[in-house]
Parts: sequence; C-alpha cells; structure tokens
Amino acid sequence: MIQKYKYLYLGLFAFFLLGIIGCISNRKSTNNDSSTISDGNEPHAKKHDLNPSKATSMSKKNENHTDYEIPDGFIIIEKKYGDLNGDGLDDSLVVVRDTNKENIIQDEDHGEINTNRYGIAIYFNKKGENELVSQNLHCFPAGSDAGRFSISPKLSLKIHNGNLYIHHDHGRYGYWEHVFKYINSDFELIRYELSENYGPVVNRRTIIDYLTKKKLVQENMNKDATESGNELFKEQLEDIDMDQRIKLSAIKDFESRKMFL
Repeated sequence: MIQKYKYLYLGLFAFFLLGIIGCISNRKSTNNDSSTISDGNEPHAKKHDLNPSKATSMSKKNENHTDYEIPDGFIIIEKKYGDLNGDGLDDSLVVVRDTNKENIIQDEDHGEINTNRYGIAIYFNKKGENELVSQNLHCFPAGSDAGRFSISPKLSLKIHNGNLYIHHDHGRYGYWEHVFKYINSDFELIRYELSENYGPVVNRRTIIDYLTKKKLVQENMNKDATESGNELFKEQLEDIDMDQRIKLSAIKDFESRKMFL
C-alpha cells in the first residue's frame, strides 16, 4: 500500500513540474512577442496629414539626416523628408528661425514677443550627407507666437511627387498655395493657386501655370450659392508674360498672396 502511494505522489509531482515548465515557456513567448509591436511600418500605422486639404506623401525620417549646416544665429524648428530630385533618397526640408535678440521685444500686455521670422533650407541627401541646395531664411512671418512654428493663416509644408508645396489655409476665406520644382540648380515656382472664398463657396479662383505660361481665372456667377458645388464658374484663360523664373530663394514674403497674380 505504501509503495502504491509512493508512485502516486511521484506522478503528481511530475505533473506539477511539467505545469511549471509550461508556464515559464509561455511567459518567454509573451516577452518575445512584445518586441514585435508595430514600429509604424505596418499598413494600419497612423499617418500624419501635413496638409488639411490634401493627403501627404511625406516619407519617414531618414536616420542619416542628423547634421545640417545652417547660418550662425539660426535654430532648427522642424524637419520634413521626401525625395525632391528623383534619386529615390529622402531629402530634407528644414524650417529655421532667426534668434536675433533685437527682435525680441517686451510688451506690456503680452510680455515677451519674438518677432524673428522663419525660413526654410533644403538639403539633398548625398549618400547620407546633407548638401545645401537652396535657402530662404526670412520668408515666413513670426506671427503672434513666442517661439513655436505657428502662423496664421495656417501654413503647411509638404513634399509630393517630387515637388515642394507651401500651402496657406485661411479657413472660410480660402487658401493660397505655391508649388516648386527643382529646375536649373534651384527650386522654381511652377504653379500658384489662389482661392477666394466666403464660407464653403468659392467666389473666385486663380490658377497660374508657370511652365505653360497660362493663367486661368474662375469667377462664380451664382451669387445665391450657399454650398460648395453650387457655384457657376465663368472661366477666362490668358497668357502671361514672364522674362524670368520665380525662384524660391528670391521670394521675400509668402504671406503676400496676391503678389504673384
């Protein structure tokens, strides 16, 4: 009888031991699975829309982009990445800001106000090295912020199909957008669009194609329109005279929306 219970106890002990080993194995398997949590490359990973009106095609950050040659007295505010010269590599669009102390003023009501303007610099990816190809260091206003890249009208930058888009969204009043392409060793303006709205209704839209030297003006003739899509546009297409291309590096202020008409 004692011998019988002895074998029974040994069997129970072996069963208990196998259970412990199984738990440890499952715990290791769980820990290994945690290392495969989404890093953002999966199809369901969150996409960041850099433009409220258009889907972005901005590439992910290239970790080789770490060093940028910027002028003394400037700081980097923001970086965006995408192919701008068709070589398949991520180039860099860098937002910079001047730090001139003379442009930081004290206001009785709002305290310290930084009136230093923003600018952009573009770098091509040359086998991991950043080569400066164009810059415009004071082309965006300071706005009313105290250090953040926050401008009203809302400004958004993106790279799409090899082109650089600079988009100003003015809410219910419309928007204006510049499109640049790398041509002749610089970024040239190839398209400008201005939409003058009243709420959802487009009153007037102007589109300039600098490559074909054509300007299209669409004017809404339906003064009773209250919703988008109810407009009745009268279109006028005309040629434009251009002696020289407009280069990104030469534009003084992108907020002057009608200077390109």
